[in-house]
Amino acid sequence: MKKVLLLVNGSAGRKQGKDSLYDIVRALALRDCEVTVYPIEPGTSLDSSLIIAAKAADFDVVACFGGDGTLNHVVFGLLDNGIRKPVGYIPGGSTNDFVKNFTDDIDIESVCDGIANGTIYSYDIGKLNDRYFNYVAAFGAFTEVSYSTDQAAKNLFGHGAYVVKAVSSLSDALSYSRKMRVYHDDQITEGEFIYGAVSNSPSVGGMTLPYSRDAKLNDGLFEAVFVTAPKNAVELATVLSDLATGYLDSQYVMTFETKALKVESDMPVDWTVDGEFGGSYKSAEIEVLPRAVDLMIR
Repeated sequence: MKKVLLLVNGSAGRKQGKDSLYDIVRALALRDCEVTVYPIEPGTSLDSSLIIAAKAADFDVVACFGGDGTLNHVVFGLLDNGIRKPVGYIPGGSTNDFVKNFTDDIDIESVCDGIANGTIYSYDIGKLNDRYFNYVAAFGAFTEVSYSTDQAAKNLFGHGAYVVKAVSSLSDALSYSRKMRVYHDDQITEGEFIYGAVSNSPSVGGMTLPYSRDAKLNDGLFEAVFVTAPKNAVELATVLSDLATGYLDSQYVMTFETKALKVESDMPVDWTVDGEFGGSYKSAEIEVLPRAVDLMIR
């Protein structure tokens, strides 16, 4: 019998955790799993990192129900405590970017079957200073949309809430630019950037950009994209066109693959990790931890 530690975020998605809990436990129990459930509340005694530190050693799988941010907290708890256990991810967020790398079939029965009877898929983890991330670290235009969108709006409108928030913040996003120095693979690039992202996933923010469509989760490399800040409407149109088409010779879009990079700026820059606030830094060092986490998949 497989022992499963199940961490449930009751606020994720449309608060489906509370409604779906019986179905999740039933699906796992029918597949010969013994399930122990904990609700998770970040910043309290029910913080996932604290639960993992105290309990994970006694279980075969650490599973979670929630969004990409919930999975981020669980992975952080495992890595920060030096615990390597297979992870089960039952997606219940508003966008669920990460799981799209594995399947479009995210109903409870299918996902629980993967946890109980699936195979282990080991994938790369990113580290931004002292923060871990599953698939993306980013700064700049629109990156704050995911963590600044009101949870009630996410619950009511789902992915549409992000779109509304992004449109309402358009003018602020287009005026955003930061003077930066980017170090990677013995190269140094200076410029003013409106957006930057380091990712191992083809899908970010619910969208697949041509620059990242060939990204792989376990090749030891992350894809980096840095977008130069446009100075006028004509440049903006060119930037958007180059991003949409994946134009490789763009003077506005810098892309490369790397195992590590450093980004420096003269003022603190806010970063997101897996759609959550990841800290504000003048110097951000990012590295790949090859195949550092094991995920149970169908």
